Amino acid sequence: MHSASAKQLSRAGSPLRGRKHGIKWFVPSSRVAATLLNLCAVYTSIGKHEWALQHAREAVQLLSMPASGRSGDGFDDDGGDDDGGGDGGGKGGKKRRGHKRKLRPEERLELSSRRRKGMLAVALHNLACSLESLGNFDDAIRAYNAAQSVSEDSLGVDHSVSRLIRQGLTNLRSVRVHFS
Repeated sequence: MHSASAKQLSRAGSPLRGRKHGIKWFVPSSRVAATLLNLCAVYTSIGKHEWALQHAREAVQLLSMPASGRSGDGFDDDGGDDDGGGDGGGKGGKKRRGHKRKLRPEERLELSSRRRKGMLAVALHNLACSLESLGNFDDAIRAYNAAQSVSEDSLGVDHSVSRLIRQGLTNLRSVRVHFS
């Protein structure tokens, strides 16, 4: 199996070619962004905040670009949440495991957009945390504010991600007041 280089992965949304057989496959931008966010978390955990910041910035940039419009962008095909409702059929009205109602195209587009915005909120939160760790408090507050706005708009004010972002912003503001 061909392993893609970092340069190839940085062009998310473009096809990659296999070495031997000219095989093309599509790397969804959501998968690249998720990888960048995972790297950000790893670098943060080992104290490499500059590297974490770089990966968070790249994820924010990638997720801020308009969706490619290709099916397979990665947000509507991953079998995650069952936003389709329905009783799932089966005997006695019980849900069958893994059964999901097929979403209409407009529902898929809305779900894809909401997931992308949710992921952008997480990327902005990671960016804020990295900036805060590096002592860049003004930019961290701006990133937290952007994350809060995106999160509350796409996920709602009571979502756990929105609450986490709000708590981070509150903590940073109280630290700034304490040290000012």
